[in-house]
Amino acid sequence: MNKAIVPILLFVVYLTIGIFTITHYGINWDEPAHFMRGQTFLRFFLTGKKDYSDLPKLDNKSYKKDYGYEFVDNSSGSIVRRSIYQYSKREFAFYTQDIEKNGTHPVFSDVMSALFNYVFFIKLGIAPDIFSYNYYVVFVAAMLIAGTYVWVRRIFGNFAGLVSSLSLALFPVFWAESHNNVKDIPQAVFFSFALFSFYEAVTTKKIKYVLLFALFGSFAFATKFNFIFVVPIIILWLIFRWLFIYRTNLQNLLSFFNAHRLFVLSFLAVPFIVVLVWIGSFPAMWFEPKLITASISYYKTVGTTTIQGFNPYVLNYLAFTTPPAILAYAFSAVFGYFLSLRKREKDLILLVSIWFLVSVGRVMVPGTVIYGGVRQIMEYIPALA
Repeated sequence: MNKAIVPILLFVVYLTIGIFTITHYGINWDEPAHFMRGQTFLRFFLTGKKDYSDLPKLDNKSYKKDYGYEFVDNSSGSIVRRSIYQYSKREFAFYTQDIEKNGTHPVFSDVMSALFNYVFFIKLGIAPDIFSYNYYVVFVAAMLIAGTYVWVRRIFGNFAGLVSSLSLALFPVFWAESHNNVKDIPQAVFFSFALFSFYEAVTTKKIKYVLLFALFGSFAFATKFNFIFVVPIIILWLIFRWLFIYRTNLQNLLSFFNAHRLFVLSFLAVPFIVVLVWIGSFPAMWFEPKLITASISYYKTVGTTTIQGFNPYVLNYLAFTTPPAILAYAFSAVFGYFLSLRKREKDLILLVSIWFLVSVGRVMVPGTVIYGGVRQIMEYIPALA
């Protein structure tokens, strides 16, 4: 059987069901602000314009229920559609003013969701205005469903790949949020693909995977700053695999560096690519550099607290909201690390275990905070799956 059939089926089925059920979920409370930002910056990228003065004005006469605003251009007779989130009070200049209160989140996924709206509603008219934004979220979630299967299958076989993929697809929080979370789901997807790519880079020593790591990492970072926690994950994984799996000493590491110098040095380009994509996708930064420091300050503010002490909230949440079957499979995988005879299997189990522990543990450290359930650390779910 063609190896591409199963992942393609997984992708198509998840995408199709996700889109057909998208109207059951509405939008979450902060998506309108992100849709407005996405439209503002997408318009700037496509036209160079900083406002909507040349578009038809929004009026109730032009609104079609459960669809959106549609107009007839009197001069040409053509149909013109305008999204409700192409909103005049959120023009470009808004994001370079009073920056402590406005526009400090990275905007890559805001722009991408607006692009899906631009294609499927504004240009093609085949999707409702509001829901078309979240086609982007369902699309990237479906990519990860297929990608998880492919990645796990290569080492553990078809059955394990299918179990992992279905565990992710049917995970209640992931399934629900993939309908209306324009930040956390895409961030978790790109975070996961970045780690997949890093693993492939290290195990194959091919620079193309380093470039993929930089690409997916930049998408993740330009969506949310959670990507910085990839750093402790990969450092701990490299240390433990060298010490306990491959028994690598310092002399062997030096020999490895001399034999693969270009490969090792290629990782130095990753931070530059990540930062360039972050700034490049956020054109307001081009006109107001203070947005750079404001973005960093914002995440420090929402991610820390003066309350000290170990916070077990996330463990309680996981214990009571994770399907028991998935917990059972996860524990069996950890035990499999000690029972497995193949280093390659241990290597992957070690990576995903550290990935899970860092993702969950970082919000349990004294002085850190989490709110809104576990959506802000959504990247733990692919690791668990």
